Amino acid sequence: MFQSNHLIKVQKIIKKYFDLDSNIKKCNDRNAYTLEVGSHCLWQWLMINEIYKYENEKDFFIPRIIRESSKNDIIAFISGIVDSDGCVFVDKTYKQNRLILTTASDFFSNHL
Repeated sequence: MFQSNHLIKVQKIIKKYFDLDSNIKKCNDRNAYTLEVGSHCLWQWLMINEIYKYENEKDFFIPRIIRESSKNDIIAFISGIVDSDGCVFVDKTYKQNRLILTTASDFFSNHL
C-alpha cells in the first residue's frame, strides 16, 4: 500500500523528532490516505524553517527548502501535488502523455 511506504515513514519522523502522535486514515472510497497531526509547536517549527505552505493567508507557494533541494526531492514534491490535485494520462488523440494540475490559485500555478 502507498500509505505504508510514505505516510508511515513521515509518521515515524514526526514521532521521533517532535514526539507527536498522528493518525493515518483512508479517504472514503478512493485509494488515498491522509496523515493527520495537530500541533502549534510543529506549525511554528515549519514556519521558522520556511517549510510552511502559505506565503500569506491567501497564496500557496512552493517552500524555499523544496526549491533549493535536489532534483529528486523537487520531483517528489511535484508528484505529491499531482497525487492530490492532478492526474497523468495518455492523450490518445495527440499520442502524448499529459499532466494536469488543478488549482484555484494563479499565483501557485505560475510559481510551479
